Amino acid sequence: MSASRTCGPRGPPVQRPLWASTGVKNPAYPDTMYVEGLVGPETVDTMPMATLLAAGDHARVDPEHPTVAIDPDADLRARPTRGSTSTTSPRSC
Repeated sequence: MSASRTCGPRGPPVQRPLWASTGVKNPAYPDTMYVEGLVGPETVDTMPMATLLAAGDHARVDPEHPTVAIDPDADLRARPTRGSTSTTSPRSC
């Protein structure tokens, strides 16, 4: 069944990765190191105020070029064919 038939015309809800506490603990690292490396569409990031201010001031984020080096889409699409018995989303619509 298509998502529109099982979850309505808008499809299933978006699942957003949560990056928790992405402040830098080691002062030798750049203060936006984890923010720049984990930014992406439909993500949630919690960070200390100092990191948020640093990101607003000088983080380099380019929405046209992903920060993740490997695109996981092919692996995620192949998952059900690799022995998974689940064919439904873990979250019902």
